[in-house]
Amino acid sequence: MKRPLLLYFFGILFSFKNVTAQNTSVLIPIHTLTSAKNKTKDIGEMTLLPVNNAVPKGRFKGVSIADYWFRHTSISQQHNFIWWSPFLKGGGGIISRPDGTSTQYGGAFFRPKLKRGEVIMAGHYVNTESNTRYEFKAEYRFQNHIGVGGGIVNFGEEKTSFLKVDYLNQIKGWNYIIGAMWYRVQNNWFPASYGVLYNATTLLGLGHDSEELRATIGYISPENRSRVRPAFELFWLDRTPGVLANNKFVLFMGTLGYRGGILSQSARIGRAMGAGGLEYSNPIIHISPSWNRLLNIWEQGGVADIRMVYFEGSEGSFSAKTEGIVWVFQLDRKANLLDGVFLGGYHLATHIDQSVGAMLGIKKRIKNFGFMSQAEYDFQTQKFIINAGISMLFK
Repeated sequence: MKRPLLLYFFGILFSFKNVTAQNTSVLIPIHTLTSAKNKTKDIGEMTLLPVNNAVPKGRFKGVSIADYWFRHTSISQQHNFIWWSPFLKGGGGIISRPDGTSTQYGGAFFRPKLKRGEVIMAGHYVNTESNTRYEFKAEYRFQNHIGVGGGIVNFGEEKTSFLKVDYLNQIKGWNYIIGAMWYRVQNNWFPASYGVLYNATTLLGLGHDSEELRATIGYISPENRSRVRPAFELFWLDRTPGVLANNKFVLFMGTLGYRGGILSQSARIGRAMGAGGLEYSNPIIHISPSWNRLLNIWEQGGVADIRMVYFEGSEGSFSAKTEGIVWVFQLDRKANLLDGVFLGGYHLATHIDQSVGAMLGIKKRIKNFGFMSQAEYDFQTQKFIINAGISMLFK
């Protein structure tokens, strides 16, 4: 590998997900935000979104991706590994802190090859000094498009279990998924449901259970020969109806250079169905942190990207972060060696204070390897956040 110093461009992060495999996704957790006075605000116990995966020659044939990601801040260091393949999607990681405490997590979604129907099995755990959380779930999908399944989730102090049945089909160019669920919380059973309607450009999703309400709307402009291909998604989640959590979460993502991945329809399906959906194309998990991490803004697309994240917790606490980046050398719409360089900034506001920052990074693919290096600088705290990643594609 020539010029390894590219991996430390301005001191930085590399995390590469866009290995140009198309139309898949990964669901990943939302971590904490740090405010200007070094106050950490958790923006939600939820897992969300995608890495790319391709299955070009049939359902169970394709490529596999190994992905390593590193994040360094003044309050923590995180190492995360993902294995992404047609049969197994899983990984694990560790978050270590200066006070010597740490969090370990890991798990997998397994889809064995069957002659008839489809089986999806999943497990995940999170271990901290205070408790151990875990979940196990499975579903069998018959050839008649009907799926049945269930699972158990241990949140540490609280436990829940669920049963589900869903139906997948299409009509007049639109695909749809409808599901009915029953959640057991504190020895009581509650009905739940979800529905997803989508085609090549548009997706609408609604869902609810005893703990949360969800809504998703996404759009991808039709394919063209230009580098400019807009796409966006608005994801809303309200957990105030539940007894296990009490927060609200809103995520908006947009790009002018759609490249698949996190904004693809397959990624959105998992988010719209939620963790009980057991959607293999985008594995969603009840507990966090998860190996299926939330992708960064520079993994959304190209040309220009924007992201807005809002979290509202109990007793009036909130976090709101807006980020924007531009791939300056993609604006001429001609391929060149510097197309992977991006720069941008962000604004972070909490109920305590607010701050602004700048970011700079580079993403590069060399044959089957992907590299990314990125850094953020907070003008209030005068501290850096460093991200770095490397991925390898196996055919």
